[in-house]
Amino acid sequence: MDFFNSLLEVELSQLVAKREYLMARIMEPLIDALSAVHVSLRQVDYAAVALAQHYLDAAMSFDGADFGDVQLYDQQRGGLVILAYRNFSREVLSRFSLITATDGTPCGRSLRNDSVVLVDDVSQDVELGKHRDAIRQAGIGAVQSYPLHRRDGTIFGIMSTHFRTPHEFSAERVEQMVKFAASVGEDLERKVFLTG
Repeated sequence: MDFFNSLLEVELSQLVAKREYLMARIMEPLIDALSAVHVSLRQVDYAAVALAQHYLDAAMSFDGADFGDVQLYDQQRGGLVILAYRNFSREVLSRFSLITATDGTPCGRSLRNDSVVLVDDVSQDVELGKHRDAIRQAGIGAVQSYPLHRRDGTIFGIMSTHFRTPHEFSAERVEQMVKFAASVGEDLERKVFLTG
């Protein structure tokens, strides 16, 4: 009996070691990606990320956007951090991992002014300043950024969609996106701030 118990213990320890190895291989890229964009696993649950990605996909589909992101305001860091994104390279995510209200980026301006920011041609946008080349190198030709509000009217994030080429934003589409962003803000507020 001792022989079988010893054999079982050896097999069990081998299985545990194999499981730990496989989990490390699976989780390491996820943890690296999240740390690259400064999202803490302890601060935001997966349901909030999934909800943000769902809304982001809908926003991108609505206008035929090529890229997108949802950012939340992190008071400790004093700027916007990425909660969800689509189609950005790791380099782009790292470079724009923290955006402040003083940045000339569309999302930074949207945060600063608490308003919609439309950039129909990034090559012509003077306010982009030092970010213009990086944005163009990322393959972005146009951007729209919408503030996300809590029910009390406080801004807590930004949803942006990006296009590979210059893009003309129609007043009707912008109005629809403003309403959509209001709905996104309400749902994300419940998921991020009112649960957990």
